[in-house]
Amino acid sequence: MKIKDLLKNIDTENISGDINIEVKDICIDNRKCTQGDAFICIKGFSTDGHKYADGAIKNGAAAVFVQNEEKYSELSGRAEKESFCVVKVSDTRNLLPVL
Repeated sequence: MKIKDLLKNIDTENISGDINIEVKDICIDNRKCTQGDAFICIKGFSTDGHKYADGAIKNGAAAVFVQNEEKYSELSGRAEKESFCVVKVSDTRNLLPVL
């Protein structure tokens, strides 16, 4: 499924990068992210998934979903150059079951 197809069911705040990239799976653990996965940054009680977005991209994530504005700004500048898409939503925890 392409990123643009995933986006049909969610409310987005900002998008940078290519939405025509194919997504193979969804992950929340950057260590388990592989080529073509969508990584969801979830802010938890003990750690914040936004800290691991770079690791997911390094492992081949095609898309990164964030709720943190600073992380979105940081990744949006790299998205086109590094061939991934970054999507900002209001709440990534609520996004996970929808995807």
